[in-house]
Amino acid sequence: ALALIGAGCNTQASWTYPTDATPLYRASSGSDLTVAVMPFRESRPSANRSGTMFLYLIPLMPFGWLDYERPEAAHMFMTISSFGFDLDEDLGKAATRSLTDSTLFKRAYFTLGGELREADVVFQGVARSTRYDGKIYSYGLSVVGPLLWIFGLPLGSSKVSIDYGFELADRNGNIVWTHDFRGARSVVQGHYYNWGTDMLALSQLTQEALDSTMASLDEALPSIEMKLSR
Repeated sequence: ALALIGAGCNTQASWTYPTDATPLYRASSGSDLTVAVMPFRESRPSANRSGTMFLYLIPLMPFGWLDYERPEAAHMFMTISSFGFDLDEDLGKAATRSLTDSTLFKRAYFTLGGELREADVVFQGVARSTRYDGKIYSYGLSVVGPLLWIFGLPLGSSKVSIDYGFELADRNGNIVWTHDFRGARSVVQGHYYNWGTDMLALSQLTQEALDSTMASLDEALPSIEMKLSR
């Protein structure tokens, strides 16, 4: 039982985008505009709490839990030990990929801010939440509870929640379009299923968020071009 419990203690996960071969949003037509994509702005709380995970050791306590506002700074999850993630650049480059695949703009490129002269508009996102919530199940049996995991019972669950904001501005910094997205995904995990998927939902939700954003941009593009031409 101890060998199984510790089997994932060295498992590391990293950000990937997109998560699979599912096509990203693609518009039927686009504009002649060039868009510069900035790194995402950081607007998340900084609190990470993990000590509550060990409450599962108390007899009759059904589970322990942990919650992270910044998962990349944590070192204990349900089935992984850490999550490699650089929020500002990783999300900015994901947005660049989605904007390029959408064909909404003639060209989309990622920049840290020093190369804006080529751009007609500037795209930027803000991350207000990338929260992770985990639960480890002991079924009220304290240290004996993990023995049930060997027989296929869930060892825990992971939930990721996101809250993103997006905006498009002209070269003078005037906002011409905004969009918000909130979403959450949960997964139940055991030794024989969903192992190592604690933070996979962050990529999946980000793809949903960017697909939603591209669809909103697609609808708003004619009015955006009118604003820019004034």
